[in-house]
Amino acid sequence: MVEMGFDYINRHYGILITRGSRCIYDAGVRARHGTVIGTKGTYVRVRFDDAPEKPPSTLHPTWKMRYIPSPTEPPL
Repeated sequence: MVEMGFDYINRHYGILITRGSRCIYDAGVRARHGTVIGTKGTYVRVRFDDAPEKPPSTLHPTWKMRYIPSPTEPPL
């Protein structure tokens, strides 16, 4: 099995995320803000701000996702 993770996701989808990246998932009635906490294969694991006690969600890295650049990251 090929190891997947942030390197693969960033290269394949042309994005720049790491553990701790902030994101907005907008696929429902309202947008949800969260933090990327890891990967699962080619998907990202996100803990949402409005449900910190729930298990993290596994999401496609680009479908309905926007990433918020940190103030220390250079723009893409």
